[in-house]
Amino acid sequence: AELDPRLVRLLAEHYALSVSGMSTCTGRPVHVVEARHPGGGTVAGRFWIDAATSLLLRRETFDGSGRLVRTSAFTSLDVGPTSPDVMPAAALSEQLDASAIDALRRDGWQVPTTLAGDLELYDARMRTHESEHVLHLSYSDGLMTLSVFAQRGRLGATKLAGFTRQKVSGAPVWVQPSTPERVVWGGGGRVFTLLSDAPVETVHAAVVALPHEKAAKHGLLARLGRGLARLGSWLNPFD
Repeated sequence: AELDPRLVRLLAEHYALSVSGMSTCTGRPVHVVEARHPGGGTVAGRFWIDAATSLLLRRETFDGSGRLVRTSAFTSLDVGPTSPDVMPAAALSEQLDASAIDALRRDGWQVPTTLAGDLELYDARMRTHESEHVLHLSYSDGLMTLSVFAQRGRLGATKLAGFTRQKVSGAPVWVQPSTPERVVWGGGGRVFTLLSDAPVETVHAAVVALPHEKAAKHGLLARLGRGLARLGSWLNPFD
């Protein structure tokens, strides 16, 4: 995964960064970078960055007490020449600027600047899925990432395979424990799908900050369920 300059900026804003040394990953020399909580706190994340290509080869994240909670890594890597004809998947969607985001807000779309405390909106795109417009919002503090997909419609009450029905602040949601975790719910005439590697309390705070209905209604749950795998493919391997 290539290092996104926007995420590096957020990481530097929220954490204290230092190069802890050199190592190897997938047989390649790497720089090991640590992200610590401000004020000399515990390690929040550790990154193995390829010395030759600057690719992120491994990432570890830790909770507030310093316990390892998640590891993401390549098991092998073959670096070859890049082709100018290959376009990243993210470029196939319409990236939204500030004026386009303001227009969406005036049209009734919920586009928070921040979610769950320190997670900042760093990317917004309008995608097309099964002839429907899907708003894709990406939030991060540089370490944790959270993606919200929103489309017009209502969430039906039909059971969604692989998901369990739960309640967050009294609102029904459908949850699939996975990496990343997936949460689906409805509110304000929209259906939201949230994918995140953040802790459960952060995910719940994001759900509460967005519109949610107290009871499910007839709607597009079945059709949305068929598209969840596609939503996941829009994220990079370490999101």
